[in-house]
Amino acid sequence: MSFDLITKFFEENWLHGHHIESYNDLIANRIPKIVNENSDVVVDQYRVSFGELYFSRPSHVETNGMKRFISPYEASSCRNISYASDIYCDITLIEPVKTHVHTKVHIGSIPVMVGSDLCNGARGDDGGYFIVDGMEKVIIPQDRTRFNNPYVYRNRKTPPKFEYFCEIRSSATAITRTTTTQIGIKDERIYAIVPYIPDANAIPICILFRALGVLDEVDIIKHIVNIDGIEAQEVIEFMRHSLEHAYECRTQEDALCYIGYKGKKFVKGGDKTEDDTKNDAISYATYLVTSELFPHLGTDLLKKRYYVGYLITKLLNSIKGRTHAVDRDHLANKRVDADGVLMSNLFYIAFRKLRGEIAKMITQRVIEKGQQPSIPSYVNPDHITRIFRHAIATGNWGGHKGVGSKAGVTQNYERFNRITTISHQRRIKTSLGTKGKLTAPRRLHGSHLGHICVSETPEGGEIGLTKQLALLEYITIGCDIEPLVKLMSSMPEFVEFTENTTRVMSSTKIVVNGDLLGNTTDAKSMYGRLVSFRRTGGISPETSISHDTEQNELRLNTDAGRYSRPLIIVNNGVLATDNTDTSCMTWTELITSGIVEYLDADELDCSDVLIAMERGDITPEHTHCELHPAMMYGVNAGLIPYANHNPAPRLTYQASMGKQGIGSPSIDHNSIMKGFYHLLHTPQKPLVKTQIGDLIDYDSEPTGANVVTAIMPFEGFGQEDSIILNQASVDRGLFNSSKFKSFSAVIKRTKHVALAIPSREICDRFRGNDVSALSTTDDTAVLGTLRMHTDNTKWAYSPNHQVPFGVAKIGSVIRKGNVIIGIVQEKDSAKIVPTIADTKLKKYLDASVIYDEDEPCRVTRVHYGYNGDGYFFVAVKVCILRIPEIGDKFASRIAQKGTCGRIVRQEDMPFSGDPRSAPCPDMIINPLAFPSRMTIGQIVESVVGMAASIEGVPSTDATVFEEFSVDRLMSKLEELKIPNAGKCVMYNGMTGERMDAFIFMGVTYYQRLKHMVKDKVHARARGPNHAFTRQPREGRANDGGLRMGEMERDCLLGHGASNVLLDRLFRNSDRYQCNVCKVCGLIVTDKCTTCDVSDVSTINIPYGTKLVFQELMGCGIYPRILTD
Repeated sequence: MSFDLITKFFEENWLHGHHIESYNDLIANRIPKIVNENSDVVVDQYRVSFGELYFSRPSHVETNGMKRFISPYEASSCRNISYASDIYCDITLIEPVKTHVHTKVHIGSIPVMVGSDLCNGARGDDGGYFIVDGMEKVIIPQDRTRFNNPYVYRNRKTPPKFEYFCEIRSSATAITRTTTTQIGIKDERIYAIVPYIPDANAIPICILFRALGVLDEVDIIKHIVNIDGIEAQEVIEFMRHSLEHAYECRTQEDALCYIGYKGKKFVKGGDKTEDDTKNDAISYATYLVTSELFPHLGTDLLKKRYYVGYLITKLLNSIKGRTHAVDRDHLANKRVDADGVLMSNLFYIAFRKLRGEIAKMITQRVIEKGQQPSIPSYVNPDHITRIFRHAIATGNWGGHKGVGSKAGVTQNYERFNRITTISHQRRIKTSLGTKGKLTAPRRLHGSHLGHICVSETPEGGEIGLTKQLALLEYITIGCDIEPLVKLMSSMPEFVEFTENTTRVMSSTKIVVNGDLLGNTTDAKSMYGRLVSFRRTGGISPETSISHDTEQNELRLNTDAGRYSRPLIIVNNGVLATDNTDTSCMTWTELITSGIVEYLDADELDCSDVLIAMERGDITPEHTHCELHPAMMYGVNAGLIPYANHNPAPRLTYQASMGKQGIGSPSIDHNSIMKGFYHLLHTPQKPLVKTQIGDLIDYDSEPTGANVVTAIMPFEGFGQEDSIILNQASVDRGLFNSSKFKSFSAVIKRTKHVALAIPSREICDRFRGNDVSALSTTDDTAVLGTLRMHTDNTKWAYSPNHQVPFGVAKIGSVIRKGNVIIGIVQEKDSAKIVPTIADTKLKKYLDASVIYDEDEPCRVTRVHYGYNGDGYFFVAVKVCILRIPEIGDKFASRIAQKGTCGRIVRQEDMPFSGDPRSAPCPDMIINPLAFPSRMTIGQIVESVVGMAASIEGVPSTDATVFEEFSVDRLMSKLEELKIPNAGKCVMYNGMTGERMDAFIFMGVTYYQRLKHMVKDKVHARARGPNHAFTRQPREGRANDGGLRMGEMERDCLLGHGASNVLLDRLFRNSDRYQCNVCKVCGLIVTDKCTTCDVSDVSTINIPYGTKLVFQELMGCGIYPRILTD
């Protein structure tokens, strides 16, 4: 299949589009809807009404009070400010006498997504992330079970222990709170577990029917099945014991009273009479069945009666085996909460708090104290501002007072390379614990095909829980349901539920977003007409239309978060594209012209949909065709050349390692002044690449190089997949890279600190060993202009390379221990003296930023200005050269990974005498890497890469599942006069002898990974100890050693090496000398105060032993050491 249609898809649908579209929907629809549905606050005779909303452009209020628009770059720089928009609302106060209208009252701030409709302008990247306190954060969409859909399960584990039960978790539109209802069977009787009724007080099903207004037994059966149908007798027998069980409640009032008394929040007794208690119970039960039972159905009791019957029908069909058991892991039963949905949940919680506080203030100040109402002063914008900032900054999401909250919803935006960035934005996470023992949610499901990447998932506890969207996957935003309902109501096949409806089970039920809308007498005809409307633009292309013959339902879904993907329509065995010229059509025109349509997982599973993988597979029975089989993969796996010629685990490994390849973090990486990143000096476009790389513009920021590889052993240095590199190639720049690291400091006036050049003469605890790189330029000129920080140009990078006094100069070389930002802090006095050099008293402490890397570096950029709090900051970025060395890790795109085992001079490398091949390889890899891993794709890539390099073509297509012919490849090699399919005659570079065997040599694309020896090597003889335990620290970051644990101790004991054990755990650890009383055995100083004697023994014990003794003495236990 051609990639033309796929290219059109990506022209209108970005890889991160589900983030931006969901956020735009939040601003345009979700937040206004929440405000409209909760607009009125009524307190006594006062009514506060929220009106129209307004969103400002992202701005920041400077310390001088001036408010100005900001860009994403300024927010994410060292200024540490949030990229947020202010929310304003028109609020009306209606008093008994008059009405006050307050326009554009500030109710809070919301973080703005970069690249959204509210953004002031993207910074040259894709967007789709937030900036909170200067940190770039991305929301990971959360995968969850679908709401408003009933599921039948077996064997409820907690009382009442139903044998079968039907469960539905309901959620009304724009309301985040959900309620769960269960209908189950136990001892041949059917019960209902209703919200706010304890599970132990399950309601008999017929009492629930009577509470909903169905009193007669025959009417109850009519709400389940056609009373005149052949199925009626089976239902009557199924319901017989339940009908008998409801004998004590014959009226609706009795049933409501019964339910009310069972309620969790119902309080009996007190000063209330029996009639008052009964009325309260009836009122409470009426509220439960009206508002809490099936809230997605509204308050219509007629709908709820039929819905209870609908659930009983599902329960009966499952018990009789007419329907399959529910598959919780099927994507049809899943929904994805993207940015807009997750943030609307937070806004709902915060807005309810804001409304509650307004009501409280009116009660306390206006009604009780008689003050004049002032609505703007009652509105606390911190409720909305804080909940968004806290959630995005910490990743802890939702939940009232921490109950039901999720962790890890937001993550720091990864910018290691372009592949990492895209992969991070295409990530989906299932909210299950990483230590869970269930394996089913982690496995690849059949419904994942085309929706979830079949190869990419992390290792460890997150395996299978963190997934990657397939390339053409589209997460629905949601659309208005009203046009669809009106259209269906006008169809002659549609039958609405009324009091006189009798045909329920015998006809096909119509379910729209979980709402039992009606039924139809001709489901097939209605299904066909609805599909035709969707293909011609009559209804939203997001609409899912599923004809489930097993459940006897016609389901339509328009809600947000469904997994859907585009497919080409096939009519009578002919592709829709064959009859239409699509070259000039946009993707939207392809959808509205009935050439391509979106199908979600439910429609793919239930309807009569038969999908052909390729054009050649199409038969008259097929209804759709894939745009391309490669679209089953995600971005990372899609970049692997000839992926279908490699084992599946190799694809998973490369999907992970592709995110570790050194390339470029972004096009504007020079502006990054936080953390660290790597930059490859000479990245190359791959000679053998996939068309997916063109779709994501991989060539603009590649992560590797084309290298000539020879597959052969070399003096034993290729063991364990080690790689031998050509020294001349490395000298020419192959895989050379730089590590950029930023150091920063904030000069806070409250701490009495200043930029300076520290020295031992003026500072106590002088920390650095060299200050020669620091600028000695007078800082008055620089800092004087910076005080005008309201001008956006004054805080930016200085164009003339002038840096503040006491900061490392651009171009200077810094070594370990050198001062990179000189800072002194005053010890006692109230302010810094004007001229530090004039004083001879050591009144200052050295608070400088010290360079702590082992390798020398060079200062490349200095950034300074005032942060969001008005404090002066300095950031220095340094560059550390990283030339490949032994121990560095490399990998091909087929996951043939290995570390550098040796770097050999070119004159000692094997060379070829064939003029048509490369004279000398850049890299030698072990031939034993191929038999067990079976990476045939790399062998093919190597040969094709050699042909492409000799032919001089820019690239060769290696897209997965594209037609590949060995015969055609061999003909091409013969045409280019490449002998033996890449097998060359080679000579030993050290002896000049011809090698006995042909050596396979070709061009392969390799990546240098971030795992480098210089970041991992560590050795220590002596170093810092823990202040508390006096034992050596552990870990490279702490300059610690390799501590011995219990298993190492046991191993040494097993070998009888007691002296080694004594040396490691005592002499070179926490040896401590102390005195012990010879009489009582307690640890003392020079004299035992307990025994009043000076007769002590001096002994050596571990300091940890002394600490344990003191801990025990605090518990009243006195260990004693007896000495001779």
